[in-house]
Amino acid sequence: MPLKKILFIITLFCICSVKLIAQDNTYQVSGILQGEDGFPIDYSEVSATDSTNVVVQRVLTDSIGVFNLNLKKGFYKLSSNRYGSVLFEEDINVMDNMNLGIITVNSATVLEGITITSTKKLIERKVDRFVFNIENSPLLSGGNAFDAIKNAPGVYLGNNESINIMGKSGVKVMVDDRVLNLNPNELTAFLKSMGADNIKSLEVITTPSSKYDAQGNAGIINIITKKGRQHGWNANVGLTGYQGKYSRLIGNAGFNYKSDRIDFISNYAVGDVRSFEEIEQTNSFVNPNSGDITKYSSLNYEKRKEVYHTLTGQLDVKLSEYSNIGISGNLYSNNSPRPSDNETESTNNTSFASYNDHKLNLLNYAIDLYFNQKLDTLGKVMNVNASISNFKVDDKQNLTNRFYTNQVFEDESKLRSFFDNKTKIYSGNIDFKLPYDKFTLETGIKMAHTETENDFLFQNFLSGQWENNNSLSNQFDYKETNTAGYFSFNSQLSDQMSFQVGLRGEYTRTKGLSRTTGTETDYNYFQLFPTAYFQYKPDEKNYSLNLSYSRRISRPSFDYLNPFISYQSPLFSNVGNPLLRPSFTNSLEISSIFNNKYILTIFGNTTSKYFSEFPIRVNNTDETRYTFDNIGKGNNIGIQAIVPVKVTPWWDISNTFLVMNQNYNLSHEDIQQKLNKVFWLINTSNTFKINENISAELSGRYRSPSIQGFYQIGNFFDMSTAINVKLLQDKATLSFSAHDLLYTNRSIVNIQYPNQDLGFTRYNDTRLFKLSFRYKFGNTDLKNKQKQQSGSIEEQNRAGK
Repeated sequence: MPLKKILFIITLFCICSVKLIAQDNTYQVSGILQGEDGFPIDYSEVSATDSTNVVVQRVLTDSIGVFNLNLKKGFYKLSSNRYGSVLFEEDINVMDNMNLGIITVNSATVLEGITITSTKKLIERKVDRFVFNIENSPLLSGGNAFDAIKNAPGVYLGNNESINIMGKSGVKVMVDDRVLNLNPNELTAFLKSMGADNIKSLEVITTPSSKYDAQGNAGIINIITKKGRQHGWNANVGLTGYQGKYSRLIGNAGFNYKSDRIDFISNYAVGDVRSFEEIEQTNSFVNPNSGDITKYSSLNYEKRKEVYHTLTGQLDVKLSEYSNIGISGNLYSNNSPRPSDNETESTNNTSFASYNDHKLNLLNYAIDLYFNQKLDTLGKVMNVNASISNFKVDDKQNLTNRFYTNQVFEDESKLRSFFDNKTKIYSGNIDFKLPYDKFTLETGIKMAHTETENDFLFQNFLSGQWENNNSLSNQFDYKETNTAGYFSFNSQLSDQMSFQVGLRGEYTRTKGLSRTTGTETDYNYFQLFPTAYFQYKPDEKNYSLNLSYSRRISRPSFDYLNPFISYQSPLFSNVGNPLLRPSFTNSLEISSIFNNKYILTIFGNTTSKYFSEFPIRVNNTDETRYTFDNIGKGNNIGIQAIVPVKVTPWWDISNTFLVMNQNYNLSHEDIQQKLNKVFWLINTSNTFKINENISAELSGRYRSPSIQGFYQIGNFFDMSTAINVKLLQDKATLSFSAHDLLYTNRSIVNIQYPNQDLGFTRYNDTRLFKLSFRYKFGNTDLKNKQKQQSGSIEEQNRAGK
């Protein structure tokens, strides 16, 4: 669909939504809230209460103290509240539109022993991160953590609701500095089950400091929860149904308990997810001797079913006022049959059909023990953690190929494979946070050891029986030990300037052994990862300038290293590379924040030993095999702008614009390419606050053509809408959403090599209609306790689920 038509549809939808909402017979009540010093009271809550003491509307003042309410005729009590303290109250009689002018309040109002002396900004820029203060925000009231993250500065959704920052996916999510050990689908489900009312702020970290593992360069989102939880218990249940081409049903239940000494949390989720993946693929080969061209076109359809169970729990015991000890764990299982069929035709009058009976079973668990000790009353803390994790994969494939010439059956072949994987991860770490009068020092050490055993058995059906294929079968073991230490130094030079520097060192030893061939591969390396940050805030509090630098590493996932061949058809297969090495990225950012809400960031990064998946031709045959390798160097430079717009008191628009120049210098065997592309994206989300209980959203995103290694990726667009309703005095939430309304969410990829052109379009079950219901009972003021971070989180993420 042409972009002009898509934009016209979005505009028409917005206009219709506005007209429908605006049809109510209401009058506008506006005013400006400011302190005695003449400065605006920005992002302060203003509410209108009717004669029955029911709050009919609640809004926030904008960056210059302006508020606008839409009220029906009648008497109201107008009040402003910040952090639980009332700044002013006034009775009004609404007969027509009203402009109350400037309302002056005492900037240091003292109520119940609480002195308010400053205003907490909606967006703050600290030396190494953005802080999005959403506490008490009426716009996110009744929403969930996923809604809050979508509205955080610089964050937007990619394919399949993946979280993106600065044009990169693979973002880590933490809760109170503890990484969530969840795969992408589980992570989305968890965030949607966590209420935004329990969140104080979100921290967006684009260049993580040396405190964090050097693995990964996409960034971190840290969810800071509200403290001061009440004693008692609470529980919640939820049920979500999806309907696309196939249906999905996900249920979850949680239970929390808190007393003086004991904190206990638990959550169980079960899912029956049905989906599909359809790939249209073309492949052209040129005979270098004759110049003849052979073209293949294929259609591969895979029907997927996943039945998964996830159980998490944590028990925390307070030993004294200064120490606590605890245990946390999680269990995950997934039974996933995914049969597929493939039909392929060629220009040489040959064709074939492939049928793959594919079954995948996963079973994972992790257990963590931890101990936290306060060293003094000034905030010095010691944290100790020990972890053990186990992953088990059972993967079976049964492939039948039928070959035709001029549509006449010629031959049939059968191949089956058995893949058994066992991975164990052990880790331990100790960390110290040591604040002093003029600086803060953080330091710690960590050791992690990983062992993985892979058994690959291939068999061909010959002469009426199955026989082992020794050329494809293999037993491969992999061991990795990573030892790390770090320090971070933070100091406030003056009221206007602060800085932070850090250094992390990691020594890694790896060993790969093919028990079948006796081949052994050892690789040891030591790397330093420096970080540096500088922040300047002039006297004008509405502006700040930040500079940041970091060096990061991207280690390949363990499945990228497995030399296991899986076949989609006789023409296409996949295999890992045990010789794959990590890549290293240096990143530099300069960001400015204006008026406490507009953010402009200029960034650049360069990646050496860049690794990626790519296809290669197998021994001059017509088979193409997807594999991984270190293929060169990549450079990116770009600019990102975050521009929120408040159209009306009930209509907010969040916009993210990014433009980036991509450059790759790639080489593999006899293939050398220099690729350059200017890539841009726009993400916009409209939020409509209809009333205290109903909110709606309309969002759209467009991404221009881009490159990723050898892959040339086509443009992308989708549009989604949602409506949320709070019921039963905020104890229940009912939501309906429609994703990828125009069914334009698809991947289009092309690769051009000497003597070979390849391209594919991938379709998934992305046009979904979702209905979700969530109910919480018990002591609903009991906030969710943070999940304890597993000490082996980085290794577990690479092991996958």
